[in-house]
This record gives sequence, structure tokens and C-alpha cells, in this order.
Amino acid sequence: MDDLEKEILFKKIDQLHNATLNFSKASIQMKQMMITLAAIVAPVVVKLSKDKLNSALFISLYTIIVIFHFLDGFTYYYQRKLRDLMEYHFKLIKDNTINPEIKTKWQKVKFLFKSCYNSSTLIYLFFLIANTIAFILYLNGIIK
Repeated sequence: MDDLEKEILFKKIDQLHNATLNFSKASIQMKQMMITLAAIVAPVVVKLSKDKLNSALFISLYTIIVIFHFLDGFTYYYQRKLRDLMEYHFKLIKDNTINPEIKTKWQKVKFLFKSCYNSSTLIYLFFLIANTIAFILYLNGIIK
């Protein structure tokens, strides 16, 4: 591998790094938008139900949480894929060869699972648990 090929690989790595940063920023914005949307939707649903709680509030919050969790998992998945590509290009430069590695189907399934369930998405679990507790209390008549 000559110097020109290495320089091109470094440029690709730089582009992949920038794309990864953009996905990371999008992930943070997803969390902010979810909290903002939940804070807007909750009072609107309560107001539409004549200032009384009903199950529509909890269902709408579940919907918001699940949608944003899915979208955030999508951004994490692509961050991870881009990082893997960067590592691959670094390996090409280091080894001075072209040696593609193929992931097995099991690794891909595990990778998809980790995209939705990682430390970055714990905020969604927290909101799901809080909403579930509030919904159970509502169904049992403890909160009205």
C-alpha cells in the first residue's frame, strides 16, 4: 500500500469520524426532544380530558418513549457501524493489507440488540418504569 492509498484511507477515517459525531449529537437531541415532547403532551392530554387523568395520558407517554427509544437505537446502531468501519480502515493502514472481516449472523443480531439496550438508552427505561408505576397507581385508584 503506497502513501496515496494510506492518505485516502485517513481521509475516509476522518469522514467516518465526522459522521459518527453527527449521530452522537443526534442521539443527545433525541433525548432532549423526547423529554420536551412528553412535557408538552402530558398537560395537553390532561386538558383535553377536562382536567382529569385518563389512560390516554399514559398511552401517549408510552408511545412517545417507545418511538424515541427506537430512533435513538437507530442512531446508536449507525454510530457503532461507523466506528467499526473506522477500525477496519485503521487495520488496513496498520497491516498494510486489505483483509476484510465478515461478521457472523449471530454477531449482527447481538449488535442490533445492543443498539437498543445500552447505557445510553437507560433514560428511556427510567421513563418507562416511571410511567408504568404511575399507570398502575392510576388503575388502582390511588391517583386520580
